[in-house]
Amino acid sequence: MKKLLFCSLLMLFPLNVLADCLKGDCKNGYGIFEIEGHRYEGLWQDGKPHGFGKGTQANGNIVLVEFLAGRGEGFGTEIYPDGRVYVGEFSETKYNGFGTIKTPSGDTYSGQFVDGVPHGNGRLDFSDGGYFSGTFDQGQIGPFGTLSIPDEMVYVGQLQKERPHGTGSATFANNTTYSGQWKHGDMHGKGVMKWPDGSITLSTWVAGQPQGYGCETAPGGTQHICGDFENGEIETKDKRPNQ
Repeated sequence: MKKLLFCSLLMLFPLNVLADCLKGDCKNGYGIFEIEGHRYEGLWQDGKPHGFGKGTQANGNIVLVEFLAGRGEGFGTEIYPDGRVYVGEFSETKYNGFGTIKTPSGDTYSGQFVDGVPHGNGRLDFSDGGYFSGTFDQGQIGPFGTLSIPDEMVYVGQLQKERPHGTGSATFANNTTYSGQWKHGDMHGKGVMKWPDGSITLSTWVAGQPQGYGCETAPGGTQHICGDFENGEIETKDKRPNQ
């Protein structure tokens, strides 16, 4: 599963009141200055960027944002040399609030940011057509939401370390559905599997396979078979028609 690889924002540039102003008024007005490879051009107040301006970092990042006493505040855009683009809210010169970031690989995240990373409600669309929509925790997907993996499954429930973990339901590509407990991405614990032909398996699951005592119901609910599962197969103990 892909991880978020676009989650931090560097400080825009170091401010130094002793830096030479290249052009204009770098105290109160419009001015341009450079220091240590960083460049700012825009409005100034009391010797600090204040108002709309453009900051270019030594690493090539370009930031267009409203400044307040030297810090990026409000709505703005950051463009990275590798093609990443962020459009959204800034606070304390970091992504804070709602924003959208697109990566060169085609992944797109739209949602809440806290201190430069996705945190809170959001949606991550992958370039392969998959997506996650739900809550994010410090740049990682989860702990709850909908995860769609193309040609594999759509999962709704709890997650840990970007994998199904806890309680959740999945619909697989062949229309099989599972509802129950998960562990590290596998069906693990008590759960119910409903098969495309209408049959049902109710059991404890271990690493994706029914294990221990459980029951199977034939299509249409016409017959129950209960027994111990081993390696995904049931050893019949009790077989009876539904009443």
